[in-house]
Amino acid sequence: METILSTKILGTKVSTEESSKVLQYIIRRLKSRREKFYIVTPNPEIMTYAMRNRTYQEGLNGAEVALPDGVGVLVASKLLKKGVRERISGVDFMVMMVRECAKEGLTVGFLGGRGNVAKRTADCLSELYPGLKVSFAEEEWNVKKIANGKWEKDDGERLGHIDVLFVAMGFPKQEEWIVKNLSDIPATAAMGVGGAFDYISGRVVRAPRILRQAGLEWFFRLLIEPWRLKRQLVLPIFVYYIIRARLFGEKDEKRYT
Repeated sequence: METILSTKILGTKVSTEESSKVLQYIIRRLKSRREKFYIVTPNPEIMTYAMRNRTYQEGLNGAEVALPDGVGVLVASKLLKKGVRERISGVDFMVMMVRECAKEGLTVGFLGGRGNVAKRTADCLSELYPGLKVSFAEEEWNVKKIANGKWEKDDGERLGHIDVLFVAMGFPKQEEWIVKNLSDIPATAAMGVGGAFDYISGRVVRAPRILRQAGLEWFFRLLIEPWRLKRQLVLPIFVYYIIRARLFGEKDEKRYT
């Protein structure tokens, strides 16, 4: 069976293929419905967190696809000669997946976000891609299994099969939820998408394209959401470990504490 090539940076799996090949592979997997799988989007913050949380890192490494989401991952790959070909934004890749799902008649679901943002995201994408099949769009997973393998929401509405469920709970919660629940829900695949719903629905303004292309989206987000400063303080730690790995080689057993 075809697979997506990957490497490891600081012990965390990262896919090395180009986005176009990854997208084609995922759509083929979704159409086959043969095995369940999940997609993660490691960035420097996630990878640094994973270094001190082995169980979480194992969950990341169990993903079929681990998109290198963040210019820092691409720079680290170049310094360590890991072969990552391009930065793949989780938000942009999610939109590309939805576009292809609409073309192929595949069903999508949206879980998470705050307030009504999941439904607003579904509406925005349905307007952008007419014919998109949306089976689920809720803040919480309010679904239970009933007789004969059927699924039902708390309000009594039946839930059909979901080809891919996009989960926007923020890390590490979304990845932990996927690892724990994917085998027991009516979905072929799941993808952790962080704050993607906020951007797609228009709830949060995204950085201009020129800043995204320059790898400065993180700086723009910091300007409009100053509370992210505490989270960004982890970046010097990531840089330190990348430099150490460059100079002395990667030592997986020496983990950040």
